Amino acid sequence: MTHTDHRRLLLLGVLHHAGMHGYQLHAHIAENGLIGLRRPAAYALLDGMVGRGWLSTREETVDGRTRQIHQLTPAGEEALLHLVRTQLGQDEPPDLPNLVSLGLLDLLPADEAAQLLRQRREELLSALERLSPDDTDDPHHGGLLGLVLGHVAEVRRAELALLDQLILHLEHTP
Repeated sequence: MTHTDHRRLLLLGVLHHAGMHGYQLHAHIAENGLIGLRRPAAYALLDGMVGRGWLSTREETVDGRTRQIHQLTPAGEEALLHLVRTQLGQDEPPDLPNLVSLGLLDLLPADEAAQLLRQRREELLSALERLSPDDTDDPHHGGLLGLVLGHVAEVRRAELALLDQLILHLEHTP
């Protein structure tokens, strides 16, 4: 599957349970940390899926603001199931682009690299706090999404441990 297919799958999966406007959808995805998806890319994908007939839109006005609410169509349900079946049947290497820079730490002075890692560590701790146990409760999947989000938290904690090791190493580098 392509990177775009993974993003479509995520958007369709979230919309499977309830219609949402783009900002709600992006906030929900950003909280869970499964895939990095910037707002412009999300809107472009949503527009493309509307064009394919996978999503329908309706306008909703709240507090004087008009928003486009996106909902799955029957064709969108079929596309969602096709993408789920395709991805589940394939083994793909983990896509961890935020780790690339860690392999290139030696390009920076040790004190600068350590400071940047401390900054990253704080952001990671904040992300872990947002991924609370309440977020892993999932009535729609019988707890299965909770297991997946728990795994995401474990991966994030493993990265935190790696950052701690790297910072310690850099602090003791002449």
